[in-house]
Amino acid sequence: MKTYYLKFASEQEAKSILYTEHMTWDAETETEVSTGEYKPNFRNISVIGLMYNDDAVLDENGDVVTPATAKEGWHVNVLALDGEDASGLEAYDTAPATPARIWG
Repeated sequence: MKTYYLKFASEQEAKSILYTEHMTWDAETETEVSTGEYKPNFRNISVIGLMYNDDAVLDENGDVVTPATAKEGWHVNVLALDGEDASGLEAYDTAPATPARIWG
């Protein structure tokens, strides 16, 4: 097993790497068409989505004056099991020194 802490440019990019779109044959148009269903390519996927910097400004009452700014990218953790081909994940791995989320 290996844990990957991934950052993609967008949610759509993450989906294209982490899931396989289910296709079916449309006899009328003689083309493959999406069923709208996706199969995960990995058994353990934890979508974090947007992450935020620790730069929010609060007033003396703890109310938000200026909200935190979003970090770049769409973030997902994957725990790749033995036998799962994770070679396509290496390019997106951020390998943080102290991850905020870890697998239990």
